[in-house]
Order: sequence, then C-alpha cells, then structure tokens
Amino acid sequence: MLRMLVLAGVALYPLVPLLSLTLHGRFGVQLTAKKPTLTLQGVPSYGDFERKFLPPTKYVVFTAAGDNHNIDAWFTCGKVNFHTYVVYYGDNPDRAVGLQKKATYFEMNKGWKFNLLQQILRDEPKLFEPYLYIFVPDDDLTLTAAKISILFAVHESEGLTLSGPSQERKRSGWYSQVHVEDSLLRRGAFVEVHSMLFTTSVLSKFYSIYDGTIIGWGFDLMFYSAMKVPARNYAVVDAVVMYHKKRAIAKREISAFFSDSMRVGAWGDYKKRHQDQWRDADVKQLEKNWTQVGFGEKKLLSSAPALVTDMLRRYGPVCVEQSN
Repeated sequence: MLRMLVLAGVALYPLVPLLSLTLHGRFGVQLTAKKPTLTLQGVPSYGDFERKFLPPTKYVVFTAAGDNHNIDAWFTCGKVNFHTYVVYYGDNPDRAVGLQKKATYFEMNKGWKFNLLQQILRDEPKLFEPYLYIFVPDDDLTLTAAKISILFAVHESEGLTLSGPSQERKRSGWYSQVHVEDSLLRRGAFVEVHSMLFTTSVLSKFYSIYDGTIIGWGFDLMFYSAMKVPARNYAVVDAVVMYHKKRAIAKREISAFFSDSMRVGAWGDYKKRHQDQWRDADVKQLEKNWTQVGFGEKKLLSSAPALVTDMLRRYGPVCVEQSN
C-alpha cells in the first residue's frame, strides 16, 4: 500500500514509473501513461509547488466538490490566509487535476461533506490539530479569498462557536440569514448547513455523538439541538454575503447519489434513533425566530474590530461584494 509522507509541509512521493497503475482502497493511487498526474484517493496530497510551502494557519476550509464547483474563485481577490481540504466526487479528470493543484489537501471519494469530514477527522486526527477553526461551505458558493478571510476574522474576534455568511434573499429559506445592511453580525440568526463555520473543538465534540447517517437534510438543526448552542455563541456575519453559483445542470450533483426522499428519510430515522439529541419543542421555538428577516442581536458594522475594519477597507467592494 502506497502512502504519502508529509514532512515540514512538503509532500514527498516515492518514484513511480509513468505507466498505468491503480491501487484501490482508502490510500489508492492512480497513474496513467497519458497524463502522469498523481491522484491520491482518500489520502491528503499537496497541490502545486507554490502551495506546498503555505505558512501555518489556524484556519481551514473543507468541502466536497463535484464537476460544477466554484472553488477556483475562493483563491481570487484577496490574500489566502487559510488552508483547503477538497474531497472530489466528480468524474472529470481535468477538473480533478485542477482542484488538486489548488488545494492544500486533496482526495477522491464519494459521499456527503460532513460525513466525509467526520471520517477524515477520525482516521487522521493529527492532520487537523493545527486548525482551530473550520469552514465547511458547499462547493458552489460564490466566495472570494477576502470573504473567507473576513469570515474567519469575525468568527474568531467575536468568540463564536458557529457562524456563517449572510445570503441573498431570493435563495434563502431561513430568512434570518438574509443579508442586513450596516450590520457586522447578528447573534442568534440561523446558520444553514451550506455555509457553517465552526470552532473545531465544538464540531469534534458533536462528532463524538453523531453517527454519520444524516445526508444534508437536518444536520444543522441537529447540531443546534444536540449541542444546545446558546444564541450568543452563533451568528450570521452580514459583513460577508454569499451567493449560489448558477447551476449548469438542473439537478444538484448530490442527487446522483442521494435522492431527496432518501435524505428526508435519513433525517427522520436519525431523530427516532437519537431522541436524546433531539429537542423538538426547543427547536420549533427557535424556528419561529429563524424565519424572520433581520432576526438576531445586531452588532453594527461601524463597531467591527480594527482587524476586520482594515480588511474591509483593504479589499473593498470588488472582493467583498462579488456575486458571480
């Protein structure tokens, strides 16, 4: 079994002849004579040469990506002060190679992002030890390096457990996440599963009781319920607005693996099996608040910490207000 050695931030690969080779399993390797590009399945691999020597950081972005992702934009318009871990579940070799070159860590696997992350944290716990904060966005969100960096800065400076960017109204079902002008953040507003940023220790605590069977639907609600997160500890960050990239295909790529009925069923089954984690009455009360536009304890943008104010001024509207 071929494993990768990571030493001082550099991936050291054994010499492999340029011929067609496939080793299956979690640490599989694929090489082809046509494209001598190393693709590691289920083990982190560093991207291109420039990114092998990224300085240490306490921030990491984790996502599962298909062929219609928007991840390229996350490395544009601002300083990249975070690492990235991308699990590719698509079928396009060129798209895979492009992601591998950009990501700090890269692997190929099928599954839903939070369940994949749980597996990796369990199998490679030391890998995530340096990261105090982890952002887990959907792969189609229109973000920039500036937006992501500001989001991390607000989360850390405000001492939050959970946060996420605000979003355009037309795509929001939970209206408390809709963007509010002149606001830095609103504590107690709902952060949806497509864009959750955690303090890593709290997510790890949730993973210690989570059985890995939810598929998108209900994961966010179960986190709030099981962890009993106080409203002051979670917030929507209005200083950052995210959008969903327009889809090239009608259906979401996740539908190829998990139908809507399958995801709804998995959510219902989880609640039945884990009644100790699910507080139905409490969540229903919270949902009344979360469906209100502008809900939450607002902190004005004018009261933002100096670091955040500086970042907003430096990056300006071009990088912070980008919507495509």
